[in-house]
Amino acid sequence: MWAVHLSLAVLFAVALLKSFVAERARRKGASKADVVRGETSVTALYVLYGFATVALTLTVQVATSAEGHKAGIILFDYGVLTYLFFFNSWFRNQVVFRLLGRIRQD
Repeated sequence: MWAVHLSLAVLFAVALLKSFVAERARRKGASKADVVRGETSVTALYVLYGFATVALTLTVQVATSAEGHKAGIILFDYGVLTYLFFFNSWFRNQVVFRLLGRIRQD
């Protein structure tokens, strides 16, 4: 369980760093594009978010090492996953939709 949450924390840190770098680039005059996602992409995003939250919640529920801290860990997981899936464009574009693209091509 701790390896999964360490990986989530590292992914969260990388996503924050990428977001910070992108914001700095925008302030220096880099171009910015707004993307309107189609219904299929948004549905896939919701499904993957639901799968990730359920998987992490079940991981915490069965872990004996999280005894006494399960609610806090689950809330942390939900907060991080919500940020990653819905508020961090790097994660959505580079991880989620790239993964979906590979799944659709196989």
